[in-house]
Amino acid sequence: MRQRREISFVEEYKLVTFLGILLGAIVTTCFLLWLAQNIGKSNLVPFIAFSGPMIGAYWARKLTGQKEVEEVEEVFGGSKFEPTPKSKFAPAKPDFSLFSLIISVVFSYLTIYFSEVIHYTLIIQAQYPGSDFMTVFLQLTTQILQLDWARVYLLEYWFYLSLLLVIAIIPILYYFWKFKRKQRRG
Repeated sequence: MRQRREISFVEEYKLVTFLGILLGAIVTTCFLLWLAQNIGKSNLVPFIAFSGPMIGAYWARKLTGQKEVEEVEEVFGGSKFEPTPKSKFAPAKPDFSLFSLIISVVFSYLTIYFSEVIHYTLIIQAQYPGSDFMTVFLQLTTQILQLDWARVYLLEYWFYLSLLLVIAIIPILYYFWKFKRKQRRG
């Protein structure tokens, strides 16, 4: 007989995070499409493509309603102090897990890809008014890297996004190394 399996909170959190990242990627794709149609080539595309899914992950984390439990310290006669309110100026703890970081990076690349594919689909449709949107879209989705005029922008944006990720990962790795070293010392 089959047993019924319930979803744990960690799996539910990953689902909400994934949906938040997906929503952030969709909004970012629409914004990058608008940017490509109205402004053309922009150096901000990699920054926007990286920040959109990350903002989606952040808001998904906030919408789960998880709050840190503040510990109440016991002092001399067993009495307890009320927890002090946190300062607005205290450094915030990162709310991102490794799962959300990896999924955000993947969606960042896909955001750039699909915004360029949709942009070039609309350009081809404007040049050839009788063409079907889905036919052109599916054709470009599979063959955009074979077209020289489209490949240039796409690879350039991907290169700058990769460079941005390398620059962003170095401080993150340093922070985690410093944190682990502090934990080992006690």
